[in-house]
Amino acid sequence: MMLAQVVLALGAILWLALRRPASAWDLGLWAMAGAALLLAVRLAGIWTYLPLWTPLALGGLLAFAAAWSAWRLRGQRQSSPPSWWRWAERATALALLGLGTALSGLALAGRTPPSDPILDFAFPLRDGAFYVANGGSTALVNAHAGWADDPRLWRYRGQRHAVDLVQVNRLGFRTAAGAFGPLQPAEPEAYLIFGRPVVAPCNGQVEAAMDGLPDMRVPDTDRGNPTGNHVILRCGGFMVLLAHLRNGSVRVKPGGAITMGEEIGAVGNSGNTGEPHLHVHAQRPGPADAPLSGDGVPIRFGRRFLVRNDVVTVGRPFGDQED
Repeated sequence: MMLAQVVLALGAILWLALRRPASAWDLGLWAMAGAALLLAVRLAGIWTYLPLWTPLALGGLLAFAAAWSAWRLRGQRQSSPPSWWRWAERATALALLGLGTALSGLALAGRTPPSDPILDFAFPLRDGAFYVANGGSTALVNAHAGWADDPRLWRYRGQRHAVDLVQVNRLGFRTAAGAFGPLQPAEPEAYLIFGRPVVAPCNGQVEAAMDGLPDMRVPDTDRGNPTGNHVILRCGGFMVLLAHLRNGSVRVKPGGAITMGEEIGAVGNSGNTGEPHLHVHAQRPGPADAPLSGDGVPIRFGRRFLVRNDVVTVGRPFGDQED
């Protein structure tokens, strides 16, 4: 997906920069197509491997390519009626413009909270800047929404409105090495969010807790234990799952009372997870044999409905942090 979202935008930029436009109309059409694609990948793409500012850099390249094409177009004589190739170019540009506009519209629709009642929680992580890798009301910006509709995954349909959180530094990278390291390090310790304290987002009671599962090397997964080490809280009649916790970090026991802000564990890479992150979702209670199959409930943090590519800053986002 990362390759596709970059290649699509770069293709439009390179075409605009290298192909002499037949007219100002052609120049404008390709510039709009490139802008629509960039907006779509900015809103719907997942910017974890590459930092969130990458679409802004691509936007700068698009502006430069458009200016370069406009400069080459100056003084150019009116071209003869377009050939079949010119019409094919225009049809391609129109198709890309339509695709980018449609995807942008769907991504923006995902920013509208569902009409269901929304639960307001405290943010479950402490000091840091946290990128939303999955969040929102549609499958385009929140993969959990699509998985919840898969009948094969009915035991986990409560995740429909889940949020996945990744920590980033001031340059937008999720690993300490940033641009100087591999795109996807194998060691979970390389990720900034690994080991960060997880706190209870609400007052309630500990419904379930699991610990002892290993933190997987990236991109290995434990499909037999999808949630990995986790804690389930019962808050006001709703169940709240905090999943993929670090092995040996869970501090709470089933049946115990929990207070908002109380530390319950640390972010790890256990379970069915591509890399270290915190998964949070709320749902109505499910049956005893499938506790995570209850109806998913939308959530907000600080009255903010989080959507893919949002960034939440908490406390000292880039200051000295406790290891």
